[in-house]
Amino acid sequence: MQGRCIQAPEKSNLVEGEIYYVYTHGGLAYKVSGFPRPGSHFGTYQKKRFEVITEEWPLEPSSPLEQLELEEGLVYEAELVWKRDGYCADLGKYFIRATYGCYANKHDCYFYADSELKQPIGRFPLHWFTNIHEHGVEVIKELPQEQWQQMDLFNI
Repeated sequence: MQGRCIQAPEKSNLVEGEIYYVYTHGGLAYKVSGFPRPGSHFGTYQKKRFEVITEEWPLEPSSPLEQLELEEGLVYEAELVWKRDGYCADLGKYFIRATYGCYANKHDCYFYADSELKQPIGRFPLHWFTNIHEHGVEVIKELPQEQWQQMDLFNI
């Protein structure tokens, strides 16, 4: 959450009127940071020195028991409804596809800004998205390993 300093102590890093990220530290104090990361705090100060501006980040949606399985090679349209504080992607409509290869995971998906999958944005857990439905654009599929052919570049 964020808070505005309303009473800066003498000889401290705080500037009165400045907005900081504040993280609860016990019942009477905040860890104060200039960044949205609790580990980067520069001090611990009394709560009475801050006016809370924004409350806690909303809780992460729970992962459903029956996880939707994305079919490899298909593009889906979905709406991103939650993200962690500090992540750069905006909430809204994206195009997603299943993960594949050595980093395959049924619980995550890659998401893109365009339906041709040319503008990648990232990889988030699938339960952060809602309204998932097939878009209909076919992704170029890799041939199964049994159909691979060795190429000889020297004897063309």
